[in-house]
Amino acid sequence: MLQRPPLSLVLVLALVVAALAASPRPAAGRPLRVMTWNIKGAELSSLEQIAAVIRSERPDLVALQEVDSRTARSGGVDQARRLGELTGMQSVYRAARDTDGGTQGLALLSRFPIRGARKVDLTSSEEQRILLLASVEVGGRRLPVANTHLSYLPETGRVQAREVAARLRRKPRVILFGDLNATPESEVGRTLSRRLGDLSTRAGKGPQPTFFTMGPPRRIDYVLLGRAWRRRPAEVRVRPSTASDHHALVGSLGRGR
Repeated sequence: MLQRPPLSLVLVLALVVAALAASPRPAAGRPLRVMTWNIKGAELSSLEQIAAVIRSERPDLVALQEVDSRTARSGGVDQARRLGELTGMQSVYRAARDTDGGTQGLALLSRFPIRGARKVDLTSSEEQRILLLASVEVGGRRLPVANTHLSYLPETGRVQAREVAARLRRKPRVILFGDLNATPESEVGRTLSRRLGDLSTRAGKGPQPTFFTMGPPRRIDYVLLGRAWRRRPAEVRVRPSTASDHHALVGSLGRGR
């Protein structure tokens, strides 16, 4: 006579099945939608406005720079956590520097489970800069994701670019997002493009300026891909917005080789 399994075992199995069902899974072959944006601590708008822009693009991964956490100027709000709530995405934040009673740093929003995150301090001068390294589970595989915001000082930026390239050299599936404070033809841009593919260049796009203040319009925001990303991007474009002094860069990546 067959015995019924213990009730405790049934409950455990039910919880496991429910957790697997709740985990987002990309449709087979569906491009991975990505977005990078320097939000300037929501100084020029509100978190609600920024979240509305993000939601309108329906990204799977969003890298954010100049994110405040519990500063006086932002009302003591943890901006990364709040943006995660407003967009329905998981969030992770790592501080780069102390400021105004709190911190400012980098954040990542994801529709997929974030399995780990850490920061690496970069050689810095005018203010501390970091590299955020995260692992995101997409379609049952771990995807390395990185986010950075380099110095506007050319010499410091060159040193930081070399450090970032060295950190990522053994990660062929990495996606690097960032505000590099440098144009594609600069030494900073060339240093990283030699190791990682520029999403805009691969898509055959022109300069696509993302920054329109403090000088002529220019592109200083990037999505860069490890060598395992061989397919031509399905889409790359700038998303204009008055919510920050930067425009967001949005793209769709074909998954697979």
